[in-house]
Amino acid sequence: MLRHSYLWIDVGSRRKMDKLQLSSKDLFNETESLLNEYVRRHSSKDISLEGEKTQLQQLFETLVQKAGDIDKSLLGAVEGEKTKMLNGLDNLAAKFLRAEKRRHDESSQQIRQLKEKLFPNQSLQERTDSLIQYYAQYGATFIENCYQLTKAHNEAFVVVAMQ
Repeated sequence: MLRHSYLWIDVGSRRKMDKLQLSSKDLFNETESLLNEYVRRHSSKDISLEGEKTQLQQLFETLVQKAGDIDKSLLGAVEGEKTKMLNGLDNLAAKFLRAEKRRHDESSQQIRQLKEKLFPNQSLQERTDSLIQYYAQYGATFIENCYQLTKAHNEAFVVVAMQ
């Protein structure tokens, strides 16, 4: 028999998700990757250095040709400098992202709290929360609603968002 799991999103969490423009699918990402994506989407600045990396790679292609024409033994030095500079750009991009995260600190805290509430101890709610608390909060119709959702969805995992 197939076992069903549920993610129960209460009204307050739903409002917070709407405010942060997060979908229920977003919540299944790791917390740090979710925060990084949120910051990239909501940043007023372009923090990506992909264009600069492409330009740098093109520059080094030219330098490799020049070094090869002058002396083949210079190719290793040119490749080493290329690697060092690309790593430097990656470090700068990480610093840009950290700076933007600091600017979005309040939203980051809200996302962390939301993830902790919906995935306590980074696991499913059913592993830590008791069915009794939902029964007490929503009444006898809670179990009937779960049963109806189980019949309506073939998925093993159902997201239930209260309105």
